[in-house]
Parts: sequence; C-alpha cells; structure tokens
Amino acid sequence: MGGISLMLFSMISLIGVKTIKTSKVKYNWKNIIIMGSILLIGLGTGIIESKYGITIGIPVNETVKISGLSLAAIVGIALNGILNRE
Repeated sequence: MGGISLMLFSMISLIGVKTIKTSKVKYNWKNIIIMGSILLIGLGTGIIESKYGITIGIPVNETVKISGLSLAAIVGIALNGILNRE
C-alpha cells in the first residue's frame, strides 16, 4: 500500500498547490508560516515516526491519536484563526 498512498497524497498535494496558485493567495509572512507549518507537520510526523518510533499527535483516548494529516489540518486552521485575526 505504500505506492498507492504516495500517489494519493501526491495528487492531493498537487491539487492544493494548484488551488493556491489559481486563487491568488497573498504571500505575506502569515500565510507562508501557515503553509510551512502544515507541510512540516503533515510530512514531518510520518518521517519522525518511521525513523525514531516517536508518534506526535493529540491523544483522544488510549487507542486513538490525532496525528499526521489530521493534526496538520487542525494546526493550520488554528494558526489561520490566530494569525489572520482582524
């Protein structure tokens, strides 16, 4: 399942980049921090888990933990709300 997962998330990433490009997002420091954080958390947690065996996430109960793409989405929404407040 590794190859199909890589293909799926690559396609999702490309659609996200295309959306950012066509919707004329302002590239100010706030939006760059948000985009970088989402990418770093979304990709970095998987790398850290595979290399070091450390799972980064928000525990929901003993068996369920919000990590990876879900954690990146939550952090992105929170950062967007905090940094782009008017």
